[in-house]
Amino acid sequence: MRVAAYSGRLYPTIPLLNGFCFFVRRKVVDAIGLFDEENFGAGYGEEDDFVLRARAAGWQAALADDAYVYHAQSKSYSHERRRQLAERAGKLLVAKHGQAVLDASVALAHHGRVFEGIRARAGVLHERARYLELGRERFGGRKVLFVLPVADPGGGGNVVIDEALAMQQMGVEVALFNSLEHRERFSRNFPSADLPVIYGEPADLGALGAAYDAVVATLNTSVAWLQHIQPQQGAPVLGYYVQDFEPYMYQAETPEYARALASYTLIPDLVRLTKTEWNRQEVRQQAGVDCVVVGPSANIDLFRPRTEGGVRPLRVAAMVRPASYYRSPWLTMELLRQLVARYGDAVEVVVFGVETNDPGFALLPQDFKFTLAGVINQRKVARLLSEVDIFVDFSTHQAMGLTAMEAMACGDAVIVPSVGAGSFARHGQNCLMVNPQSQQDCWQRVVPAGRR
Repeated sequence: MRVAAYSGRLYPTIPLLNGFCFFVRRKVVDAIGLFDEENFGAGYGEEDDFVLRARAAGWQAALADDAYVYHAQSKSYSHERRRQLAERAGKLLVAKHGQAVLDASVALAHHGRVFEGIRARAGVLHERARYLELGRERFGGRKVLFVLPVADPGGGGNVVIDEALAMQQMGVEVALFNSLEHRERFSRNFPSADLPVIYGEPADLGALGAAYDAVVATLNTSVAWLQHIQPQQGAPVLGYYVQDFEPYMYQAETPEYARALASYTLIPDLVRLTKTEWNRQEVRQQAGVDCVVVGPSANIDLFRPRTEGGVRPLRVAAMVRPASYYRSPWLTMELLRQLVARYGDAVEVVVFGVETNDPGFALLPQDFKFTLAGVINQRKVARLLSEVDIFVDFSTHQAMGLTAMEAMACGDAVIVPSVGAGSFARHGQNCLMVNPQSQQDCWQRVVPAGRR
């Protein structure tokens, strides 16, 4: 039941299958015959031979990743007899199909990123179920309203929605509050927001808030909206889900910067939650108040390996947002330009997060071959990241690094800034970290020594 619930229903093609549970089309049997009883009748190897013969005849084998069949392994033979049969079968398979075919098939079955992704998620099924049960015990029946005045697709909105859906599974009654003016665009850009959405004006929160145990702002601009709520005897709790040190999104000494900095102390007794220790320290040092760290998160059901790649150019993806200077849009496009100049058609570059008609985009380097995916919603980002090999982020900082984490969940190699991404990133283990202030360091991470 849990396997089916968390399955991506990918049904990936697989080069070899374990023979204890097969579905086989009659047309396949008619085309290639039955198991090779003459060579493999004693046991072991017959299913591998069958699948390899079927593949040679143009058929494909697929894994039912939404099904679980219990197999009491190795009950038919003693350990020694199993070893002998396996060794004999291996020699016969090499003789019939060739060592190269077998090696490639075994490598893909063991190390293909789609299969590794399925195995990794299967390994945490019980742990996920346990956390949901603990959540139901502690929080079932509570009511939470997230103030989420967004219209266009973005990571911050997706994080709130994904975590609200997880809370919903824990028995929490969760709703979103958004501006009336955003209704149409929000519905279009967040099709997976399977939550009640209340549209209104900020003043409407005064009456609405009393019905909830907690009302949580999610942007610096929305913290002021909570001022319309007058808690009675501590309820509702007023919170601010801090997903970035938002003053850094604006130029210093601007009204926007000042407003973002003031948002952390605007309301007395405000409960501040943040994703990472880095973000907590920035708020503490610059605003003089503390936050509770809830930890990084990503939607591993949506963001998962879906393709194996195959023989094709290396695909590199990057998010470019000209209006967000901290994301280093010029540096990103310049390094991608240099990459294409260095490797030509051996690489394919995909850029997303910006439209062609964005005036800021026109000021960035574009004299190279790349694909522009545009401003895309969460599902399209997941599809894109599952079809590339490397994701690069040269931002000056990342309060968490959501897109990089999503790329990791899709099986990509990632390059992330050394500032802020340390909640999940480990240089040389699961990523490469760069000094975003040094163009040379960024280039050296993209192109290792000996390949420049």
